Amino acid sequence: MKTILQLRDDRAFQPSGTADELPHAERQNILQSIKKTIAKLPLLLLGAILAASLSAMSGYAAETDETGIRAYEQGEYTKAIDYFNKQSENPNLSKSARAYACFGTGNSYYRLNKPGLAALNYRRALELSPYFTEAKSNLQFIERKEGAILPPDTTENQWLTYISHDALVPIAILSGAVMLTFLALLTVSRRHGVLLTILATLSGLVTVAAVMNYIMYPETPESIPPDRLLVVTKKTPARHAADMGSPALMTLPESTPLILRAERGSWYYASTFQNTPVWIPKTDAQPL
Repeated sequence: MKTILQLRDDRAFQPSGTADELPHAERQNILQSIKKTIAKLPLLLLGAILAASLSAMSGYAAETDETGIRAYEQGEYTKAIDYFNKQSENPNLSKSARAYACFGTGNSYYRLNKPGLAALNYRRALELSPYFTEAKSNLQFIERKEGAILPPDTTENQWLTYISHDALVPIAILSGAVMLTFLALLTVSRRHGVLLTILATLSGLVTVAAVMNYIMYPETPESIPPDRLLVVTKKTPARHAADMGSPALMTLPESTPLILRAERGSWYYASTFQNTPVWIPKTDAQPL
């Protein structure tokens, strides 16, 4: 490519009237070289993306204190938790680095057989870095293993099954804007009237579906503000009232997320994502 550009410069900046046509064979050779370079661009871009991802992940670890990682690798999980907690609470670190520290805390708690506290820290990691795949996978593993009581996930309640609750509003706004654009084009111009009508109708249906899905969508841990989300850190009976003598409605497994409704002394008043109101001691759950 450098040779081609140099040839261009040599010929483009010659005095007027002195430039001559390139031979056909040379022109074809230049075209073939450009085509080969363009064909390699997808691979180059993919390599650049992978390199950026790897450097970002290594950057997370590099930005956090290596002492915690070494303690974890040596099986000193309590010491690792202390170091990781300091990093996760350090406001001078980036959100990605703090998420990595929360992830390390979660792994350490799991090694200490405390799945509730592990799930809590995985959720904290996801709050800081929503696309932290490893934290999400570990959280889902713990919730399945412990039998956590989670939001209902049925097609009746969630029409757009594979779309998160937070994505529904942007989808509704975007599809609504597309619908209005097609309607405006249909009003201004009669060309392609059938196509514009079909596209406007389809985008309108998507808008209505997204709005209705948002209204009917069950609450999920991701849709609850962090200061209203609790995680059960110790297997506990969910009681009918704020009294140890009150009958238990159910047993809440560790890692179960809850919606905080109120606090009364040493008790949390909360509700499960199955819409069951419960009272639990503050010692058995922690806020996100």
